[in-house]
This record gives sequence, C-alpha cells and structure tokens, in this order.
Amino acid sequence: MRAVHPAIDDHSPDWVGLMESARARAGFFTAAEAHAHHISPQLLRYRANAGWVRRELRGVYRFTSAPPTEHDELIALWLWSGEEAVFSHVTALFLHGLSDALPARVHLSVPASWRYARFAKPRHVTVHLAALVDGDIQWIGHVPVTSPLRTIADCITAQVTASWIESRPSARPVAASSSRRPRRPVSNAHT
Repeated sequence: MRAVHPAIDDHSPDWVGLMESARARAGFFTAAEAHAHHISPQLLRYRANAGWVRRELRGVYRFTSAPPTEHDELIALWLWSGEEAVFSHVTALFLHGLSDALPARVHLSVPASWRYARFAKPRHVTVHLAALVDGDIQWIGHVPVTSPLRTIADCITAQVTASWIESRPSARPVAASSSRRPRRPVSNAHT
C-alpha cells in the first residue's frame, strides 16, 4: 500500500500547494488554480474577508503576505488575460526603458482567438489583436513584453507620436531600476 497526501485523497483545501505555485508569480493566483487545489469560491471569499488573500481583478487573487513588486498590476492583468496577453505598444516602450513617459493606459496584445474577449476589460486597458511569434516576446520580471523591435514596429503601425520615444542613450529598462519614475507626464490619444 502506498502513502498518499491527505489533501489529494480527501479533497481538503491545499493552501500550502496553492502558495507554492503562486510564489512563482509574486503571490498571485487565479480562481481556477484555487479550485484545482480544492479551495471553493466560498472559502476563497472567506479568506479574502479575513485578509489572507486580496481580490485584484475578476478571477485573480494575491496572498497578502507576498511582498510587493514593481509589476504587481501587470502580473494581475496577465493572469486576468488567461496568461495569453503580452504587454505591448507604449507600455512595452516604458518597460524596455525606451520611453520615460508612463502611459495612462496599459496596452496588451492578444491572439485573435483570445477566449476572454467577451469579458469586460478594466477601463485603463487597451487590447490589441496580434499574431506574435516566440521571437516577438521577452520577459521582464514576471510578465511577457513584446521585444524592443516588435514594440517599435507596433508603435509605428499605431502612429504613436515620436514624443513617446526617449532619444537619450542613458535610458535603462525599468527592470534594472526599481526607483525609476517618469520624468514627464504624457497625455495624447495613444495613452
């Protein structure tokens, strides 16, 4: 007779397993992941009310004990997209350090077959349909971002004004400096 883990056999909630899997994404997890660990929506809501977890977006939660990162909002949006979105356009310009202007909207590129298109998206999000290949995608921290070359091509196609691109050679990627702050506010039609 083999030894078995009690949480697997009796379907009791496996909070430890969920925390271990969420650790790879700075403490974020989805309701579907919680369900896979035998955590019911009612128990998840109870733990949210008790302060163990916080609901970030529809179907996206985070353990409150996880330390904050500079990309928390982006990780939550990526999980909200079903892990199909890639940050692009002016958002990617900023993340790559190609612009010092912080966009007012978060730009995501998703495949045409994106299954969450019917869901209401957060007001500050712009979704673009794009067929991306592996060479078009890089990771900055915990989030996928279009490559610098693809980012610039997307911005040219979207007719983003030149004021978004920083010409200084001293620009550094956001991932390299957590203290980076935008030096100028930018508001135009592409934000």
